[in-house]
Amino acid sequence: MDPVKFTCRCQNASSKWLEMAPTDMHNYRVECGSCGKFIKWGSKDELEHRVKVYDKITVIPYEDRVEEPRRTIDDFLA
Repeated sequence: MDPVKFTCRCQNASSKWLEMAPTDMHNYRVECGSCGKFIKWGSKDELEHRVKVYDKITVIPYEDRVEEPRRTIDDFLA
């Protein structure tokens, strides 16, 4: 399997694998661990392979993901 191709200019970057919701069509969203730029969508099989070959990755389970509340116009007017 090819190494993860980073689309950013971060040096010696690691990838961050964000588990998606069970209802989502993708298993993982892969981002740069430094700047957070989207790299690609990942599968469970690919994640298992990358863990076995000791790639620098961080896995964040869906339950641990905390989304910031969306801002409203009232936030800007206050």
